[in-house]
Amino acid sequence: MRRIVEKLAPLQVFGFAWEMEGVIIADSRLTSVGLKKVKKMGYIWKDACDKKQFHCPNRAKVCKCTAVLYSTK
Repeated sequence: MRRIVEKLAPLQVFGFAWEMEGVIIADSRLTSVGLKKVKKMGYIWKDACDKKQFHCPNRAKVCKCTAVLYSTK
C-alpha cells in the first residue's frame, strides 16, 4: 500500500476507516503509509449497514460505527 501511495504522490489519496467506541483499528496502518486523519465523518455507513448492504464486523442490532477520513494532503 505504501508503494501505491508513493506512486500517487502528485495526487491526493483518501482513505476511510471505521471507528467504534473511540478505537480506529486501521489508524496505524493508514498513518504508516503517509495518510493523516482529517475529519470525523459521523455515521455515513449506518443506513447501508442497517439494510445489510455490506457486512460490518462490529455490527450488533444497529450500526454503531462512525467513519474517519484520512488524506495525504
